[in-house]
Amino acid sequence: MADLSLPTYAVLGNHDVQKPGEDIRNELTATLGKRGVTLLNNDVLAFPKRYLVGLGDHDGGEDNVLLLNKFHVADTVVVLTHNPDTTLNYVNYNADLTLVGHTHCGQIRVPFIHNRLRQYIIPVDGDFDCGLTPTKYTQLLITP
Repeated sequence: MADLSLPTYAVLGNHDVQKPGEDIRNELTATLGKRGVTLLNNDVLAFPKRYLVGLGDHDGGEDNVLLLNKFHVADTVVVLTHNPDTTLNYVNYNADLTLVGHTHCGQIRVPFIHNRLRQYIIPVDGDFDCGLTPTKYTQLLITP
């Protein structure tokens, strides 16, 4: 892995915090830090005219959505979190965009029966799959 020349930010996912598997957050944080990646875990970074909020993992119960209460609707706020279900706990319109993964954009697609198997294949509670999805309080972008 080459060192990165631009600022790079990441959040932990369910496999990083033992949901399932070993808890590898300490090793992952150290390794990514050596490569110039800043790991955000319920942290807020302020930039000119915008904020980046990195939330903890939803499956580990570590996604502190109350951090969004620090902001106002007029603020430009981008949230990084792993699981789209985190957005089900938002209580205000303070996050303009939320970027997530977790669903792997439906890597497994069984032709003709995908929609019937969806609840077993995509590990989320909400009706989330892939792409840009408007939710009650934010625009949600799910990436692979």
